[in-house]
Amino acid sequence: MGFYSVTPGSDYYVIGTPQFKKVTIHLENGRTFTVKANGVSEKNFYIQSAKLNNADYSRSYLSYKDVMNGGDLSFTMSDKPNKNWGTGSGNYPVQLISENQINANPFISSGNTQFEDKTTLTLSTIDEDAKIYYTTEAGVPLTHLQEYSGPITITESTTLSFFSLSGENISLIEQVNLRKTKGGR
Repeated sequence: MGFYSVTPGSDYYVIGTPQFKKVTIHLENGRTFTVKANGVSEKNFYIQSAKLNNADYSRSYLSYKDVMNGGDLSFTMSDKPNKNWGTGSGNYPVQLISENQINANPFISSGNTQFEDKTTLTLSTIDEDAKIYYTTEAGVPLTHLQEYSGPITITESTTLSFFSLSGENISLIEQVNLRKTKGGR
């Protein structure tokens, strides 16, 4: 049809090359939405311009509301791209999630999870603003949390639980079993 949902759950459809000269969608609200690709062919697959309900349309996406309102989306196709169509501020879909964000999980950047006498672990995160918290106490909820400030030395088998926090956004909780071995086994 010439548009598709890139991100399930969002209310935007990104516009791509229509494969048909004309498609009509019969919507559940009784309206119809028609897509026309004037001049589309194996050679003419670039969008030169678009009109939504006979008004110039420069966005490279449609909203769910645009479709559900019904009407006509008409493309003019060519064998050469129009590098100005669909570009510029506001002509592309939202690319930022600003609500319900989560942080990237922290990770062990150095140290071993199996050791003979002791191991020294370094925790890291790609989020420069995040703080890492950890505990070696078992159980849920996590207790005796400490803010990570440098390498952690472990001398006995234990479970290390850690996560990152940036503002009000928390990462998933990582849990790693650290095992003291005898003779490297």
